[in-house]
Amino acid sequence: MKLHMIAFAALATSTLAFSQGIQPAGPSQLDGAFQVRYASNLILNDAVVNITNTGASSTGSLTVGLPGQNNIDGSLCVNVYVFAADEQEVACCSCYVTPNALWSASVKTALLNSTLTPSFPNEVVIKLISTVPNGNSINGTAAGNCNPSTVTAAQLANGLLAWGTTTHGFNTATGPTFQMAETPFLPGTLSAAELARDVTECQFIQVLGSGQFGLCKGCSNAGLGANAQ
Repeated sequence: MKLHMIAFAALATSTLAFSQGIQPAGPSQLDGAFQVRYASNLILNDAVVNITNTGASSTGSLTVGLPGQNNIDGSLCVNVYVFAADEQEVACCSCYVTPNALWSASVKTALLNSTLTPSFPNEVVIKLISTVPNGNSINGTAAGNCNPSTVTAAQLANGLLAWGTTTHGFNTATGPTFQMAETPFLPGTLSAAELARDVTECQFIQVLGSGQFGLCKGCSNAGLGANAQ
């Protein structure tokens, strides 16, 4: 934790310069570029995130010369930033999502599979920021074209929709009980300062974690259910 804060202070100047060059995003909308949700009781049970792309940023049909449905115009990089309850960004990664596709991630085994700090958070805030990919992708992988540590306001793109599950605890006459619930992510207004903070802390994670810690696995091309295991 101390190492994280020292690095943050050392790079404060670069953070300021980054934020000054960014204009605030526009008003939030249902499938806007910035969406937020929480997941809790993770020590007890897993949570999942399901992501799709409405195609709101599409300008045509298929990308000419590239294979089939994996390269549809309007594809998004969904950049994921995971925060512990103490406001520390503990993981970040990106998912490449084509229009009408369904991608999912387990919070415990994908997003928090290798956190920067050794402690495992029992609750997290998950922020999703959708952007246009950097150049063309091949077969839907976009391996080098989605990077959560290089996102700028100029790349923001609409079309993101996401849902998530979490475990809620209740006290009853017979004792505590738990129930899984699924709700949509909520769209928010993304300020220039918040975008700079999310992206810059992801840069710190990539440096301090040496590429081994803090980088989540990303998404799988499938829908994960809301049932508790």
